[in-house]
Amino acid sequence: MSIWGARAASELIRRQPNATTVAAAMARGAAGDACAQQAEEGDYSYKRCAMFMVWSTGVAFVVDRYIYSHLFAKWFPRTSMKNVWKATLADNAVVTPFLYFPAFYLWQGFCDGASPTDSMDKYGNDAVAQLPMTWAFWVPANLVTFSIAPHLRTVWSGAAGTVYIALLSYVTKALEEDTLMSWRGRT
Repeated sequence: MSIWGARAASELIRRQPNATTVAAAMARGAAGDACAQQAEEGDYSYKRCAMFMVWSTGVAFVVDRYIYSHLFAKWFPRTSMKNVWKATLADNAVVTPFLYFPAFYLWQGFCDGASPTDSMDKYGNDAVAQLPMTWAFWVPANLVTFSIAPHLRTVWSGAAGTVYIALLSYVTKALEEDTLMSWRGRT
């Protein structure tokens, strides 16, 4: 992409934040889950793909647009690497374990007909596998996220999130099938 193309894309994102957020989020959910389902070699689940598309869109508006692009831009301006590290720490130590994952497990439980209590119990059991995988991916990715202009964070997070959704979908499915038990310290 030329410099002109990058500037035009940046301006489109600035002028059409809702449309670009929805497009990036839907693509993130569909592509990420499709990659995970392909790796699992089972029947393709359109319901599961739709669940991740809707989930990704909600995350894009609440986390990517509001928290990353507005709140973190004010609290941790990208004026220094110290603020980039603070934003990365705040996301991985607070937002992810106490907002993102509880909401994800509640959403997944809602889609599967589980109670909120059962959903949160499942998160408690799965956190030992989910959180390290998440941190291994998002700590480096967030160093980029919080280094770029706030209006570009939603689209960047959507692109990086496509890979992450594939990991999340794959690990979530493996946890459901109990195939990660040895990694989680169970016999």
